[in-house]
Amino acid sequence: MEHLEEYLVDTCGLTGSQALKASKKLSHLKSATKPDAVLALLSVVGLYRADLAAVVATEPRLLCARADSITGRFASLRHIAGLSDPQIGSFLLAGGAVHFYSCDVSAKLAFWIQFLGSFERLLKILKRNYSSLSSSLDKVSKPNIALLLRCGLSVCDIVTISQNAAWVLTFNPVHCEHRCP
Repeated sequence: MEHLEEYLVDTCGLTGSQALKASKKLSHLKSATKPDAVLALLSVVGLYRADLAAVVATEPRLLCARADSITGRFASLRHIAGLSDPQIGSFLLAGGAVHFYSCDVSAKLAFWIQFLGSFERLLKILKRNYSSLSSSLDKVSKPNIALLLRCGLSVCDIVTISQNAAWVLTFNPVHCEHRCP
């Protein structure tokens, strides 16, 4: 796409340095069709100029996603994770865009919202460590929770600890198994 950096500045609200960095991940774009469609969909969930810039700067590849994929993922976030449009926008701003462009994370979000007790607690954790969405629930997160429970922590304790040390939910369980019975 000709004048990609200008597009990113003018249409997405990125700074010149952000546009330069983002354009390296978007050099294969041939037209503004996909990015325009994605930006229109992002505005549906309440993301406007400053928020769009933050999301695109964090994950420029989101602009390469197919509109029908984004629409499907939004629907999944609404129906499976129970998120409202403003919550979807907050999720993307908290770093969720990093995973959102390539896969449906609704089931993971639903698990974490239920486990943590609120969407707001999940957002706090995502802002510190968004890798909880890339970690396998069955191979990493759930075994970590089980390990911490075996060590005598309650679910409430785990939730409290994870708000300040989100890594406890995504560390390799093998490294800590010898510390608990």
